Amino acid sequence: LKALESIGANTSYTGSRASCGSHLLEAMSPAPLAASPMVADHALWSKDCREQRVVARKTVLFMRHGKALHNVVEEEVKAKASVEASALGLSKGEAAHTAHLEAARLEALQDEGLADPSLADIGRAQAAAARLKLEEPGAPRPTAVLVSPMFRTLQTASIACPDHPRMLVCDVLRERSTGLPCDRVTHRGRTVFERMGFDFSVACASEGKAYSESDNALSEASTASSLAAVAPSGAADDEVRSTGVATAVVEDKASLRTRTAGLAPLLASIQDEVVCVVTHKGWLRELERGPFGRTSAPEFAPGEVRAFSVTVLDDGSMKALPVPVPEDRAVDSA
Repeated sequence: LKALESIGANTSYTGSRASCGSHLLEAMSPAPLAASPMVADHALWSKDCREQRVVARKTVLFMRHGKALHNVVEEEVKAKASVEASALGLSKGEAAHTAHLEAARLEALQDEGLADPSLADIGRAQAAAARLKLEEPGAPRPTAVLVSPMFRTLQTASIACPDHPRMLVCDVLRERSTGLPCDRVTHRGRTVFERMGFDFSVACASEGKAYSESDNALSEASTASSLAAVAPSGAADDEVRSTGVATAVVEDKASLRTRTAGLAPLLASIQDEVVCVVTHKGWLRELERGPFGRTSAPEFAPGEVRAFSVTVLDDGSMKALPVPVPEDRAVDSA
């Protein structure tokens, strides 16, 4: 907390509110930013910077949310299905074995009780461990936290960056829309998160519509219970309800990869030099393997943090170089 408070004491939060429109790149000042030593020392980046105008350069801390309830269900169901597959004579690695596990996983995730799920206990512990990593001596201090509008990412951000003065909820960061309840944005608990300082105006702007009150697939009691670990006393009350509607379009991985490129105008639209992005495994995978060109990048573990120096160029593309971060304080995800 002291580390986060020092940010507020030493930094002026004058960055404009983020918007995800592609017109932002065109509106940026033509004057290029000064190159950082890391970029200047990298031959490929130097070449790109000579040929294209640099629109923005940021240090970005990417964080995957902690393990959520649907992740726990997936693991349990797949373990049981693996035993069943073996009993049927299917060997691990065979296509039939993999298909059996996938069918069981998808069937379990059809449960409406898993709509926009909360963090599991282990997920809250992973978010707390991520906070320790962000507060390590020498770690870059984010002056803005950009968060997916899904409940598990909002919870993760509230634990990893408690009382941060600049929490921006950005629709472009949501998980791939699979048609499954767990990947549906419900905006349940929005009132509580707004009281905690989360700014939802970015998400509203990117969707081009205001959120309206609607019934929640989960009960208010369930929502209040889920918020207990992160909400201030008395906040999880009868005002906690769903706002918004489910995303109608189902995206494939290629569509999600295209959407992750929306990070470029988002970063270009804010003045903050160090940013934390709290999002999802699929989103981070497609960003790294797509726009960042890291085709062999491993998937993020729950609560994992990776830091990059990200340069946005005037054609909307991004160049990313890994930045060393303090040693992980891993929490067992089993």
